[in-house]
Amino acid sequence: ARALLAPLLEGSAAKVSARLGTLRAILDTPALSAAAIGLGIHRNTLAYRLKRMEAMTGWDLDDPTFRFAVGMALRIVRNAQT
Repeated sequence: ARALLAPLLEGSAAKVSARLGTLRAILDTPALSAAAIGLGIHRNTLAYRLKRMEAMTGWDLDDPTFRFAVGMALRIVRNAQT
C-alpha cells in the first residue's frame, strides 16, 4: 500500500495530509464538483490537483479497478497511521 502511494507520501506532513485528503475526496465522491465543495475549494482547483496527482504518480483514476486499488491502499495507510 505504501509503495503504491509513495509519490504522495513525500514532503512535509502538511503536503502529505493535503494530498491524501484530496485523494480521499476524489475517491469518495463521484463528481469533482461535489468533492470540491466537500473540500471547500473551487472545482478547477480540484481538477488541477487531480492532474498534478496523476502526473506525479502515472495513475489513471478513471480506471475503476485501479481506483479501487488506490482506495484500498489509502485505507490501509490511514489505518496504519492511527
